[in-house]
Amino acid sequence: MACAGSAGRVSAVLYHYPCPDGAFAALAAHLYFSAAALPVRFFPNTVYNPIRSDTLPLDEIKDVYLLDFVGPLGFVTDIARKVESVTILDHHKTAFESLCGNVTLEKNVNKVIDMQRSGATIAFDFFSNKLLTADSSLRNHESYNTANGVKYLDDNKLETVPKLFKFIEDGDLWRWTIPNSKAFSSGLKDLDIEFDVNINRKLFDQLLELDPEQVISRGQATLSHKQRLIDDCLEKSYEIALGHGEFGNCLVNTHFYLLCSIIFFSCYANVLLCEGEFIPNSYLYLIIIVGQSTFVTCHSFKLQHNLKC
Repeated sequence: MACAGSAGRVSAVLYHYPCPDGAFAALAAHLYFSAAALPVRFFPNTVYNPIRSDTLPLDEIKDVYLLDFVGPLGFVTDIARKVESVTILDHHKTAFESLCGNVTLEKNVNKVIDMQRSGATIAFDFFSNKLLTADSSLRNHESYNTANGVKYLDDNKLETVPKLFKFIEDGDLWRWTIPNSKAFSSGLKDLDIEFDVNINRKLFDQLLELDPEQVISRGQATLSHKQRLIDDCLEKSYEIALGHGEFGNCLVNTHFYLLCSIIFFSCYANVLLCEGEFIPNSYLYLIIIVGQSTFVTCHSFKLQHNLKC
């Protein structure tokens, strides 16, 4: 690792964008740095155009946190050689495959990669514990929320904020085990919150002020509308044999305007999954006919892997 003195340098948080899980992971970091009164800069990081090390002001950065997205191959090693430390909090299989097992990383790289949790809840657990253990002598004398009188969460947020994180995880991992989880996810999308904190300076305040019940109520109305569209779409779909059955069957739909939304298609495909029989780790293909044009879309049904490192 080659880096100059750390005086005057700040922490950098790179978080998955535009993703609710990434935004809430960033919120978890914000709560820590605010409570600890430490300087920090946030960098939204997209998968389709990831941040490169040469675009970061690394001469101004002391340590880096990668939340819910580790960047392209070689990125971690590159930045680790230029800062004091790199901390990875992620749950994606790509992170596990590239950073765990027989992989040699720089000694200043720390990682929590757990595919049983989402990036948001990993970050919440990590940063709340980091505040508490900043002074190890406080471990047995303070609550999980308070260290030396400094609180990770305000008292009036102790119930709602952890609940928000649980909803985010449940939706991000597609478990849907929490009652009204799908309605919450739908309602949050309807709010159309800008997750880039450098554009939306009120992002973290907006997330903290979310009322789960109000978000659910909004989402229930939207889901009811989507269900009517799905029912209509199913009525206008029919099955055909590909190559006289040699290549299996495929679903054809001529109701393209309903399937134009990726999210709607995902909901539609999952209804088909629930009502039909599909092999795990396989794909569902839909043929959509619009006038003289034909489109083929795909939805995968992958098994969840239980991995952590």
